[in-house]
Amino acid sequence: MQMLLRTGGKAFVAAGAPPEQLERVRTTVARLQPAAAQAVPAAFRTEMAAAVEGAVETLLSRLEEEESARPRGPGPRPPRRRPLPPAR
Repeated sequence: MQMLLRTGGKAFVAAGAPPEQLERVRTTVARLQPAAAQAVPAAFRTEMAAAVEGAVETLLSRLEEEESARPRGPGPRPPRRRPLPPAR
């Protein structure tokens, strides 16, 4: 749509938006609609794939940082439990 406005749209407006050219503008817009209907989902898929890839990279980086910050070797021993007194 922006391309239409930058090219033919400017000429149409500059000519004073003559009513006799309005049908030609409408026809052009109607012809562009199928291409736009394909371009929008394609652009969405591209942007979504990039966003998902970025999110996964961020998550993996955080997990890697957490893993490298963890101390190596056996962890602390759990406290010993005292046996419970016998039930009465």
